[in-house]
Amino acid sequence: MVETDPSTMDKTLVGSPFLYAENGNEIDVIEYSRWNLPEIENSQFVLQPYTFQGSTKRYNQTGGSYTARMRWSNTSQPSEVLFEAWSPSGVLVASWAAENGTNFAPSLEHGTNFVPSLERVHINHWIFKPQGISNPLPAGFGSSLFSLSCFKHCPLGDASCTPMGVMPSCTGGVVPPPPVPSRASNA
Repeated sequence: MVETDPSTMDKTLVGSPFLYAENGNEIDVIEYSRWNLPEIENSQFVLQPYTFQGSTKRYNQTGGSYTARMRWSNTSQPSEVLFEAWSPSGVLVASWAAENGTNFAPSLEHGTNFVPSLERVHINHWIFKPQGISNPLPAGFGSSLFSLSCFKHCPLGDASCTPMGVMPSCTGGVVPPPPVPSRASNA
């Protein structure tokens, strides 16, 4: 569950939980950013490389505590990646079925995200700096926080996982975050 409200993020900030193995083998489960373009939607699902036509689905999201998820479908060689974003009240805000060869056709040169390999979960929060702009943040900008309160992994093919189209829950099986290290004094 992502606690951050993308509508309050500066247009140059990017925040995303994503799966990554190597260049061209990345899935942005949800990516918050306006890419320094205030007129575009603040959220998107992405199958990298994003430069391929049809590899992103953009939408607007207002408020925090949204549940985002993605699921590979079919067999151990999936041909579809499904995405969903749910509001705290249980309303499906956005969904997308990225189908290999239909709305996303990666080249063999760049690989494909449709075959599970060595992806690992990552979280990024960074400043997008358009070419020629050294500091895109507004004057007086202090800090920014990108916060997740829950993360669950559901292995491919696990029948006990919440089906797509139903809001998943963060109860049961949640691993709490590790404690914040204390700074011991040398007194």
